[in-house]
Amino acid sequence: MRVIEKPTHSSIEWQMIRHRDPNGLAIFGASEAAALMDRSMYEPQSELILKKMGEPQTSAPSPAMETGNTLEPTLVSVASERLGLDIITPDLMFGKGRFVATPDGIDAATLKRQDRKPEVWLEVKCTSRYAVNSLDSIPETWKWQMAAQQLITEAEMFLIVLDSNLHINLLNVPRNHEAEEALIQQAEILGKIIDSGEFPIDRVGDLNAEQIAKIFKAQEKTIELPSDAIEWILMMEEAKQQQKQFEKMEENAKDALARLLLDATIGTINGQQVISWKEQSGRSSLDQKALIQDHPDLVEKYTKQGNPFRVMRISKKGTKS
Repeated sequence: MRVIEKPTHSSIEWQMIRHRDPNGLAIFGASEAAALMDRSMYEPQSELILKKMGEPQTSAPSPAMETGNTLEPTLVSVASERLGLDIITPDLMFGKGRFVATPDGIDAATLKRQDRKPEVWLEVKCTSRYAVNSLDSIPETWKWQMAAQQLITEAEMFLIVLDSNLHINLLNVPRNHEAEEALIQQAEILGKIIDSGEFPIDRVGDLNAEQIAKIFKAQEKTIELPSDAIEWILMMEEAKQQQKQFEKMEENAKDALARLLLDATIGTINGQQVISWKEQSGRSSLDQKALIQDHPDLVEKYTKQGNPFRVMRISKKGTKS
């Protein structure tokens, strides 16, 4: 087991620890365990692979995460009182093999042990979705996360939950050796794929066009498509035509309503407001042409090249029947 000094939670440094081990090999955070097993409600396994192949990213916490972060110290205190133990949230992370975990709480005596190995591990959850009052009511996503945490530390696991009924329940979660073994095997399979830098072709069906463009960089070459690909081409063309028709319908409707409103800003039917047409301040814009002409040196200094992107266009010639 590795003991790691924890950087600021959610910082890029913290993300890096959950991204690669000191040897540059892919590792997985315990909260990614369900996605690793393709059992997550929120992140498909293909997205996890894609994320791990890229650079780690930071993002602002969601409102739910902010609520959880605010209530977490209180729930740690409640768990301490109910267990009769001094439970703390340390500035430590723990790793083993291809897994790393950040504890919500561990027994304070851990810090006095030479190996700093926790004997008690506390996972804190706040949920408006689930009523969690027994082991059977624990969501599968949480079970995989806690299996990964126990795999790392072998500590006694407790789960404290503020659930959808606003009840605070504390549960002792036993180890699941079968789940731990499955995690080890799957982490090695996906880890080697990520280490290779080559997305598995058999998983391409899980990706959208934007994701594929990130993985497969454009090369000047031509390939023969299967004959049934014409159905997707025709569907794409039809969608574009329908979009133009809807835009024209919207334009016609706006013109007709404008002829009724004239200088009025509010339109009503049976006394109820149904539409508004108010004046807004004009947008500020940069006179790029004048700037280039008068200050070409500034333009060059402050021009930033965007990332390349791929554009898909239908060749009219090839779609004719």
